[in-house]
Amino acid sequence: MKIAFLGDSLTHGNNWQSAISEHIVRNFGVKGDKTSDALLRLNQIHEFEPDVVFIMLGINDLGEAIRFDEIVKNYEQIVLILKEQNPSVQIFIQSLLPINKTIFKNEKLQIADILSFNISLIQFAAKLKCGYLSLYEHFVDKNNYLKKDFTNDGLHLNTKAYFIWEHIIKYKNSIKLI
Repeated sequence: MKIAFLGDSLTHGNNWQSAISEHIVRNFGVKGDKTSDALLRLNQIHEFEPDVVFIMLGINDLGEAIRFDEIVKNYEQIVLILKEQNPSVQIFIQSLLPINKTIFKNEKLQIADILSFNISLIQFAAKLKCGYLSLYEHFVDKNNYLKKDFTNDGLHLNTKAYFIWEHIIKYKNSIKLI
């Protein structure tokens, strides 16, 4: 099976091939990517011809105060183009992860916006018949912040956090990866 990961620095920061070594995996995560940037790179994914695509995008859009409707419109375009290029592809939308506001300082990026956007992603995934992986609750502390032992900067993940994400990908989705 060929698996593609599409996302920003959070996706880019992990060695997905090592994590899911039973399959051919390509990481299309790019540091700083927004949904509008990912739209411009879909031909790379098409050339790879994946059976499955996991998408996590939007945190950089929210961090630049881009409107929800614009982000969702870009997401919809991404999914429709991927499905047009390969009608049998399975697409999984992944929730955004929490941030830790005590460490990561960006006044434009708020926990409430991340939570609201994740609700939009659930609705969006159902509308476009995509799988949805809720990651948020696995990374959050009692204050609704990214757990401090999962990050060094309040946004990006460390090895411990990636291990949890890998476990969710491998064991808590509707396709058999191992």
